[in-house]
Amino acid sequence: FLPVGDKIYSITHFESRPAAMYLSTVAQDADGALSYTDTKPIDFSAVGGLWVPCAGSVTPWNTHLGSEEYPADARAHAEATSLDQIDDYNYAMVAYFGVDPATMSLDDYRRVYNPYQYGFPVEVTVTAEGEATPAKHYSMGRIAVELANVMPDQKTAYISDDGTNVGLFRYVADTAGDLSAGQLFAAKWTQTSDEGAGAADISWVDLGHADDATIQKAIDAKVGFMDIFNVGEMGADGTCAEGFLPSAAEGRAECLQVKDGMEAVASRLETRRYASMLG
Repeated sequence: FLPVGDKIYSITHFESRPAAMYLSTVAQDADGALSYTDTKPIDFSAVGGLWVPCAGSVTPWNTHLGSEEYPADARAHAEATSLDQIDDYNYAMVAYFGVDPATMSLDDYRRVYNPYQYGFPVEVTVTAEGEATPAKHYSMGRIAVELANVMPDQKTAYISDDGTNVGLFRYVADTAGDLSAGQLFAAKWTQTSDEGAGAADISWVDLGHADDATIQKAIDAKVGFMDIFNVGEMGADGTCAEGFLPSAAEGRAECLQVKDGMEAVASRLETRRYASMLG
């Protein structure tokens, strides 16, 4: 719920692909009871549509902070030689771009679907007149966003990531009330005890600074997995060759090397892999 001026608005997620958010006006009677008076869809066409929104929160400055969950593995997208090598969970999104998933070819799929467009915290600003404007915060990293929650300092956000071999992330914005640029950190769990549920020390690995505009430029240029990384062979003992780092993210063990100048892009478009490479 977003009280704006003398009105109350509500934003509702529909967790699917293609996905939707709806903005509703809410009336409240003298006893406090709420009723919905009108509902309209929020237009996400400027950001490539919406993908699997899960939880949401309200920022201290009274905007909606939603999510995009379960982004596709961009390496599988890049390496596939046939559609059956790509998770069919992703297929439905092409309908947003006017392609029929039932009859599409691999070329059709790749032409319209860019996995790097999805997997980000999504902020929606609502005016007193009931106009809703969405923004994807690419600088906050690309993961299976369960929830991003902003702290009272209006700069720090904790971002939870749904799945196996995933992470917990902390984002610190450059400016209070503005999530468009900032520093991203990944939690590192160092086990200290195996008793009961276990215990650990938590430290934070710095994934670097980025801003929405820079990362959006890379997405719009259709930067792909192979533009970001060199891929090496993993040895039988689980080690990587010199210059490569191991990653245990995205359901596979990999040896990866970030290409020169691509560190910021890697940290935001392949946030889990980059965090895993850094320990």
